[in-house]
Amino acid sequence: MSDPMRPEFPEAARDRGLDGVYISLIAVAVGPSGKLVDAWVWATSGYRVLDDAALRAARQSTYTGAISYCRPVAATYLFRTDFSP
Repeated sequence: MSDPMRPEFPEAARDRGLDGVYISLIAVAVGPSGKLVDAWVWATSGYRVLDDAALRAARQSTYTGAISYCRPVAATYLFRTDFSP
């Protein structure tokens, strides 16, 4: 990942009274050029509002393609987001 975005703790989560530490893991499929191909929730925080914020951040981040045997290849990474108010 060349430029990760860090999401803010969503206001909707504050309104719901969420006040702990929550972790969302987002799987990110990246093409050989580093372009995002797909992103999905790999491990949920337990709250959709937080997972959606993590997905948005993963999609807004920029990535570098992986290299295998000196050639660019597609790869899948995990994008971890830790939320705390």
